[in-house]
Amino acid sequence: MNSSFAIYAIAGAIGFCILSTLAAKYRDEEIKGKSIFRDCTAGAIFTASILYLAPDMFPPINVGTLVGGGSGTTTVPERHIRFDEFIRGNEDFDLQVGGYPKRR
Repeated sequence: MNSSFAIYAIAGAIGFCILSTLAAKYRDEEIKGKSIFRDCTAGAIFTASILYLAPDMFPPINVGTLVGGGSGTTTVPERHIRFDEFIRGNEDFDLQVGGYPKRR
């Protein structure tokens, strides 16, 4: 599980609150505390469920960096794969189009 689960849930709750408040202002409706609480809860639950289902979408956040204890930049080495390296690396897969697969 992602170590910054609570941070993303709170960010989702705040994001939903902001969007619902803007929508209420746009429709000239009254903003009530009950609706804000409902949208905060919905945003936190929605973000937490997305984090649970697709954890790779949310990179871990270093809490010390947010508070001001670090530079905030991390470098991740990138690996560029050329097309011919990709093809040579996957020669063991058989691609069959149409019909039933061959029995071995």
